[in-house]
Amino acid sequence: MISIESIAYIQRLLATRKVDDYYMDIYTLLVPPGTVKLYTDADRAFYYLLTHTLPQGTVIASETSVLQVDASWDSKTITKIQEFGGQMSIKLPSPGAIPQIEFIRAIPRI
Repeated sequence: MISIESIAYIQRLLATRKVDDYYMDIYTLLVPPGTVKLYTDADRAFYYLLTHTLPQGTVIASETSVLQVDASWDSKTITKIQEFGGQMSIKLPSPGAIPQIEFIRAIPRI
């Protein structure tokens, strides 16, 4: 679920990067059944994780960040909104662990 607090947090993160003119939307990455590894296309967007229920052992890595979901993940709050940039590599602990992963995508306008 997207809250006003989440959007404000993302806007503050973008401001720290001096990104003030951007297009924002929801990016849903569907996970095909039986898949444990996914790769996205490389682009100039920033992705902010919205899916807060991730199985332990999930790893999301990009050109700018790495997230490894461990036992402490469930206790995190707004900090679950992790930022990723460029191409993402996603590794799930088992096939069918999650059907989709949602992000807010911010694409800077040039």
